[in-house]
Amino acid sequence: MTKSCLRCIADCGAGAVLRNAHAAARAFGRAGACVATAYTCALHWKGTGDARYADKAVQIMNAWSSTLTLIAGGTEAWLAAGIQGYQFANVGEIMRTYDGLKPADLLAFQSMMKRVFYRINHGFLSNHNGTPISHYWANWALCNIASLIAIGVLCDDKDIFDEGVNYFKAGPGNGAIAQAVYYMHPGKLGQWQESGRDLMLTLRSKSGLLRFAIAVDGTYAEQFVESSAALPIGRWVHLAVTLSGQTATLYVDGLAVGVNADMALTPAQVGPAPTNWIGRSQFVSDPRLHGRVDDFRIWRSALDDAAVAALAAA
Repeated sequence: MTKSCLRCIADCGAGAVLRNAHAAARAFGRAGACVATAYTCALHWKGTGDARYADKAVQIMNAWSSTLTLIAGGTEAWLAAGIQGYQFANVGEIMRTYDGLKPADLLAFQSMMKRVFYRINHGFLSNHNGTPISHYWANWALCNIASLIAIGVLCDDKDIFDEGVNYFKAGPGNGAIAQAVYYMHPGKLGQWQESGRDLMLTLRSKSGLLRFAIAVDGTYAEQFVESSAALPIGRWVHLAVTLSGQTATLYVDGLAVGVNADMALTPAQVGPAPTNWIGRSQFVSDPRLHGRVDDFRIWRSALDDAAVAALAAA
């Protein structure tokens, strides 16, 4: 056995109450390593039959189940409960067939997984840490869903298992399949969240022109409309972009300066976007706007040429 296997017992197997601030960050790291050690040992025993690894996995399980009472420490606690909960429940499921795991110890471990991990998993999926339902990306919910399902299997609890499966199939958060894979390309290739998504209006693209663009799978598949001339500088300019059906139109001072009649992508396909700015990009290497913005408006439907011209003249 390695020294790291023995050290994990001392680091996070006794008095394991994960708390807040900097101590929590360190505790989460040690806890993750500890659970990973147990999982690796369990797999090694299952594959080789070497009882030394089984005994070490059981030792870690018992150390946690006899001491862990709480996972706290802010936002990271939700991730820790999901990621470590999923992996630790799998450790218990693998080891339940080992003769060296006493029935009372298995019951204590199952009780801990329900009392500590399930409570947090269920709480996160129910209220998302008190934030709007779209605030957390898919991975936050998915690790908690995975933990629910694994705990349901470990504890032979169909209700917990079904809770995880049903959330994945039809839940309101980003971990549900309809939100996690928010767009289907031709040929049924699904677009995952945060995979090259972008929506922008830049005053000066690489070609030096005004450009509106949408991308959902990287810049190589970007759809855009560009002006025919560079934007004037040193004076106020009214800019507008409309998207009607598949036609995108750029306007400068009320006049159309660029049209793309084949814009199949829509802003809705970009999905939830927490990084929205006026005057800066989400990429730190892009320059910020050197100018001023007087007004910014969004309409629910596309304005026609006359309406845009009226706004520019107002």
